[in-house]
Amino acid sequence: MDRQHRLITSALGGLSPGLLAALTAGVALGFSACGSPEPVGEPVFDPPTTPVAAPESGPERASIYDAAGDLRESDQVVAGLRLPRGLEKKLDLDRQHVYETRVPLAKVQRYFGPRLQTGNVARVGEGATFRGATPRGATGAVVRLDVSIVPAGEGVVQVNIYELPPAPAQQRTEAEIRALVEREERERQLSE
Repeated sequence: MDRQHRLITSALGGLSPGLLAALTAGVALGFSACGSPEPVGEPVFDPPTTPVAAPESGPERASIYDAAGDLRESDQVVAGLRLPRGLEKKLDLDRQHVYETRVPLAKVQRYFGPRLQTGNVARVGEGATFRGATPRGATGAVVRLDVSIVPAGEGVVQVNIYELPPAPAQQRTEAEIRALVEREERERQLSE
């Protein structure tokens, strides 16, 4: 009863001593009328436990750069070419894939350079296009690519990957091409 009296007194400290005594007696009477032999304690909140996934380890996990400051590989692969982290897909058509990033141009070019095999790199201003390139380490049917890495203005770098169509299974000889052209010409003249 002493504890209850102190709690009520501190909560209602601005009341006159007579009114405060009456209220305290009323509250005490109310508790005893409830039939609760134990004093009421603080309410306990026990939230339900739900499993929470552990955060990915370390700050380097969230970083797109490795310890040397180079771009890390992502899980995205286009035609056998593993893309770096930090690219945002802007366009994805049948054979054309366009990405953008705010990573410096030199870092993006430094990422793709060792991953593409080609003897034809065209430089246009600060940008570069790897023509007829094949991804290093690609398995299965290898697709030739034109990969352009160019500045797109306001700190944006655009990566354009174009999958070149496969070469015909069998090359026609000059004689076969002439025979085909002559046959099409005869058919055209007969239809007129």
